Amino acid sequence: AASDVYKRQEYADGLFRYNLVDETVLFLLPLSYGGGIPLTGEFRSVRWKLLGCKTFSNGICRLMYKRNG
Repeated sequence: AASDVYKRQEYADGLFRYNLVDETVLFLLPLSYGGGIPLTGEFRSVRWKLLGCKTFSNGICRLMYKRNG
């Protein structure tokens, strides 16, 4: 349920906080429900280099990042 979602978010934040992630792939969906999980926690864009971006015919965008340094 909702508490499980926040536990997963806290886990992911910890992975980024302690630099345990070298690469990540994000999928942006063309939906807006006014809610969701914010991505701005421990993911700081200045620490990441965009390796590639692909937009699919259904509007979904795949962003591939690698950690700087």
